[in-house]
Amino acid sequence: NHHGYRTAQFSDRKRPGTLRIICLGDSSTFGFNIEESDAYPAVLSRLLDQRAPGRFEVLNLGVPGYSSRQGLELIRLKVLGFQPDLVTFAYGTNDRAWKRALSDDALIRLNQSAAGGAIITVRTGLDHVYAYRLLRRAMQWITYRFLDTGEAGNPGDPRVSLDGTRNNIADAHRLLAANGIGMIVLNNDFFGTDAREGI
Repeated sequence: NHHGYRTAQFSDRKRPGTLRIICLGDSSTFGFNIEESDAYPAVLSRLLDQRAPGRFEVLNLGVPGYSSRQGLELIRLKVLGFQPDLVTFAYGTNDRAWKRALSDDALIRLNQSAAGGAIITVRTGLDHVYAYRLLRRAMQWITYRFLDTGEAGNPGDPRVSLDGTRNNIADAHRLLAANGIGMIVLNNDFFGTDAREGI
C-alpha cells in the first residue's frame, strides 16, 4: 500500500468506533511465500469481521527479515502515530538466526547518526547505477554462500543478544502501555534458535 506494507490501504488515523490491531513481525507475519489473504493478520481480520462486522481493522505491518530491535524502532517511528488499540509483536527468529559484524542496535544508531545519513544518501544514489546493484547482489550471495555457514569462520554475533530480545520486548510493552495500547507477544521460530529464552 502507500505506506509500503502488505495490507489494504489505511489512513494514519483510525475510524471512530473502530478497534485497530497492528500486527508487527518478520516474514511469518508478512506471509512470506503465501498469498496475502492467507497471512495470519488477514485470517484474523476475517474471523473478527464474522463476529463483529466493521468493528475491527487489522493491519499487517510485517517486514521480512526484521528483528525485535527493528520492531521496537518501528513502534517509535510509525506505529504510535497509527493509533492502534492492540499490537501483536512477533519477532525473535531473526534476532538469533543470522549473524553479522554489527548488531541491529549498533546499525540503527549508525543509520541515525550524521555519518550514517551521509552513507545512506550515497548508497541511495549508487542504487541507481546498475553495475553497483549487480556488484552488491554478488557480494550478498558470496557472503551468504561462503561466509554465513554457521561454522567457526562465521563473522559476527547474532543480530540481537538474548538480553536484547528481552529488553526490546519489555521496552515495546512499556512504550505501548504508556500510550494505552495493549500488546501480545507471538513467536513461531521455524529455525529452532534460542530466541525463546529471551522471549
